[in-house]
Amino acid sequence: VNVIIVDSAAPCGNFSYTSPETTALYLLAQMTGGDFFYSSGKSVVANLLPYYLPTLYRTAHLGDIIVRNCSDETIYFPIDVGTQAFSVSYTGPGAGGLTMTVTDSNNTVVPLPEGYQLYEYTYFAAFDYLNTLSNPPGTWKLEVKSTARTCVLTVRLRSTIEVFVGFTNQTDSDLLAGALKDNPRALLAMDTPNGIILHANNLGNGTLNYVQIYGTAGDRVLFSSELIKRIGCNYEWWAPSSFTCAYGLYIVSVSGIDRRGQNFIRNIPVQCTAPYPPPPTEPRCDTTQAVYDIALILDISTKASSYGASTWSDFTAALSRALGNYYPAGGSFSSAGTRLAIIGVAGIANTKLFNNFAESDGKKIADLLINVQQNQADYGQNLPSAIAILQQLVTNPNSGYRSGAQYPNVRHLAIYATLNGAQTEGGTPADDVHSLRRSGVFGFAVVAYNATYSDTATKFNLETLASFPCLYFAIDSPINTYIPYYINDITCVRTPQCGEAAQNETGRFFLN
Repeated sequence: VNVIIVDSAAPCGNFSYTSPETTALYLLAQMTGGDFFYSSGKSVVANLLPYYLPTLYRTAHLGDIIVRNCSDETIYFPIDVGTQAFSVSYTGPGAGGLTMTVTDSNNTVVPLPEGYQLYEYTYFAAFDYLNTLSNPPGTWKLEVKSTARTCVLTVRLRSTIEVFVGFTNQTDSDLLAGALKDNPRALLAMDTPNGIILHANNLGNGTLNYVQIYGTAGDRVLFSSELIKRIGCNYEWWAPSSFTCAYGLYIVSVSGIDRRGQNFIRNIPVQCTAPYPPPPTEPRCDTTQAVYDIALILDISTKASSYGASTWSDFTAALSRALGNYYPAGGSFSSAGTRLAIIGVAGIANTKLFNNFAESDGKKIADLLINVQQNQADYGQNLPSAIAILQQLVTNPNSGYRSGAQYPNVRHLAIYATLNGAQTEGGTPADDVHSLRRSGVFGFAVVAYNATYSDTATKFNLETLASFPCLYFAIDSPINTYIPYYINDITCVRTPQCGEAAQNETGRFFLN
């Protein structure tokens, strides 16, 4: 994320490079490997857009970023055999009095290209190493002198050698600390051992040698490990020890040698987050004032029987409580408020409609769920057929579906509630779900309970249908609290989060 403050001599109120507001903007750039600029509107158009942005590429890595005393600062950075360009940028007071010297690996001063002072506070220069410089690769040096006590100083390198880092889950049975795993996630997981694996593009016969992890200040090494090459893996480098982190931002620094024997470093900002998403919170609105057509696509397969006798009853009780919150005490579903259709999904023969929207009028949730029973010996999950039934409700004038054209205040949400994400019948449902969502007639959310999170295949299936905030794995206890929190809260937002086109953003309910 690149932060650009335009035509403002006093951003964030009082101009101060140590204020909490300015520090927050610095950190936004720092956490994502971006830069921070103050610029006049003229300089944005004349200099920043045409000259700076072309130096940024998806895999461009952050050389160094420093937020500290810049009155006399030195940064050492590697130029490897794949280097195409690099840039240096400064943001801080007194950019007009800035002096900058770049020295190559032979201690020869490199002529500075024409720099661009975007404003009183910002300066950057881009070096076209591939086409205009003949200085040898190796360790180069940037020396900066300014009147600033605090600044942001960045060196960014673009190279054909690209390094990607991934993290794997560690378990007690994983005796080789992730050596056999090749399906990493992009973020560190908090308070659990993280295996570290890496991939490098265009490395040739070069090597990755070491990985270190720093805090964001860059002055404390928290983890260090050699790297070992693996055969036949997409992520071909592996650290034989794991790293456990607390919540926050870290810098993963990878050291290697290119095909001509030159050292190089790649510094990659990585966030450490909780291994599980935070539990849902109380809904932010009075859901009895919400006006929805809700379609509950409920798993009625017998998969739950393998989890214990109470699993089905616990799950349906939580759903009942959530859906009962859409009418006041003593009330019921109605054409003036929220309506509910229930579709049972199991195998091909047993996927069916229990009631349409109109048939919920005057009834409570218990009156509707009493007709819903699990199908004995049916472990199927024919979601495409269930979505076809839902689409028929949309086109059937007698179903009670209230279209956005006729009822602009009515919102529409389909909730797939499942204990079984196997999806073994009816084909892959992802295309059907995405088509439904793109059509604008229904949003689509998933509530999954029990082993759906811990079962890798099931979890993957459900993640092809939806993602946060439209996917909730009910791993929080008690589910009778958190499933209602989740369902009710996603219907509190003013604009749809889960795919339905907004017919009328004002609606009939308001955020607290």
